[in-house]
Amino acid sequence: MKAVALTVLSVSTLAFGLAPKSDVEKIADRIDSPLQKAFENIWDGKFGVSRLPRKGPHIANPANGKGLLSAEDSIQWRARLFLAGNKTKKLGKGSFELRYAGNLSYDKGQKSEEEYRKAVADRPSEDALKKLIERNFGSEKPMKLDEWTVVSRPIRSLGEACTKCHTESGDKDALGYLIYTFKKQS
Repeated sequence: MKAVALTVLSVSTLAFGLAPKSDVEKIADRIDSPLQKAFENIWDGKFGVSRLPRKGPHIANPANGKGLLSAEDSIQWRARLFLAGNKTKKLGKGSFELRYAGNLSYDKGQKSEEEYRKAVADRPSEDALKKLIERNFGSEKPMKLDEWTVVSRPIRSLGEACTKCHTESGDKDALGYLIYTFKKQS
């Protein structure tokens, strides 16, 4: 019975184009929800990257101030976060800025401050990442950039509270993107 159910699931997944999610997509989905919360409080006087809570050089979970990645994920993946946005203008292909936001993982193996700085500096080139995002603007499917896997998730308008400043955008429009980048730890 289990084999039949698995076969039906596999066939229906292929028939409807619903591919199973990759490991990085699952991780991005898990950490995206808490980070989206940082953009829901529009009255805090913070904008863009400054809305993301920190724990030292790392992006922290807004709910509890702890790390976002599990210990297991941090052992397997080097993870970095970028933010794409266009201030209050309409977001679109060719009209966004890309900023490095910080580390999502506690990179393994650093025994000295120099090793730590080297690990932190290990991230995709912002120019190459911007070109990749430009070519695939709006896509939430994983993309490859050298050794990095890139997954983006939109930061959507919450309605009138957002569109007072983002005057060119409508309700539920993407006002920015959280760009998650992952690379296997060596």
